[in-house]
Amino acid sequence: MDLLLDGLERDGPALLALDEALVRAGPIRPILRPWVSPPAIVVGRYQDVGREVALRACADDGVPVLRRASGGGTVYHDLGTLNVALVLPGLRSDAVDQLAALLLRVMLGLGLAIERRSRGLFVGPVKLAGFAALQTRQGTLAHASVLVATDPAAVGRYLAPAPADPRPLDSHRAPVTSLRHLGVDVTVPELAAILPTRAGEDVVARAPAPAERSAHEQLLASRYRDIGWHLTGGRPSPTGPTKEEAWTTACA
Repeated sequence: MDLLLDGLERDGPALLALDEALVRAGPIRPILRPWVSPPAIVVGRYQDVGREVALRACADDGVPVLRRASGGGTVYHDLGTLNVALVLPGLRSDAVDQLAALLLRVMLGLGLAIERRSRGLFVGPVKLAGFAALQTRQGTLAHASVLVATDPAAVGRYLAPAPADPRPLDSHRAPVTSLRHLGVDVTVPELAAILPTRAGEDVVARAPAPAERSAHEQLLASRYRDIGWHLTGGRPSPTGPTKEEAWTTACA
């Protein structure tokens, strides 16, 4: 297994784009990538920002709204959140299972009574981590966001209330918690360092390969630097504003 050290810092779109780039480049070996993002709300690939995000709160606090390539629900990232990506070669149906098993081994090693449910890792009624996935012929991505020191109240501030007319792509909202709030004394860097030791196989650290860098640059140019794509997913707005107008409206 490769442990990817990406060298990216405080650039939310670039950090998200690299997860997808690792898949598009056609992985040869499994890749484990822990990474940390500055504050951002991240919606699933086909989700409706207007149904998911408290846009006024995001605008007031300067929290960007970003979109990822995988499905799943909306999440909040900040420097207290550890994002973990697992990329496997080919079309795999067990990527989420493998990532969940890795995180369970880590959490049990920290003395946490935790269980996996259909929509993430839970401690009693509260959610600690959620999963999302992207499958292509070249590779399969599973990734998770683990709340280490993130304030659960911040998550609620930036998420819109559940709509009165539920739709299949809406997030399945659940109360959340963090390791800090559960009394687990571990930092984000410490948790990232534990992950490869629980992978169950030899892990070799490396930087992104040329093909991965190329795929990353292409994705940044085509989607991840496009504010309109993050806000609409490439679908035209019912009212037909330009991308600039949509951004102005969202942040006004």
